[in-house]
Amino acid sequence: MTLNLANQFDTKNRLGTNHGDIWRGLVTTPPIFIAPVYSDGSLAQGRVGMNPYYSTNYTGYSRDTWFNTQALIGITQDFSDIITPGLKANAKFSWDAVSSNTIDQRRSPNAF
Repeated sequence: MTLNLANQFDTKNRLGTNHGDIWRGLVTTPPIFIAPVYSDGSLAQGRVGMNPYYSTNYTGYSRDTWFNTQALIGITQDFSDIITPGLKANAKFSWDAVSSNTIDQRRSPNAF
């Protein structure tokens, strides 16, 4: 008799903004175009382009979690002594369980 068990657990954190938009903003927006934060503490967001500092630090996050469990049970019977030499039977049963969830902690604070 055999028993094989496997469990996979995967967690990924990501920003609350689309990664493509952040990279596009980093490449297309000059560093002196938008102040990261105004002197009164309010967040800056330009009319043209975007503020990568704002998108990276103030838009929250999402956490994706995946669980994958696998099991395999097998049994082998040797019929060499009963029926014919070298005759064996093997039966296996397996199952998988997959689960996933996402926690969104996104936010959109006011930007001027």
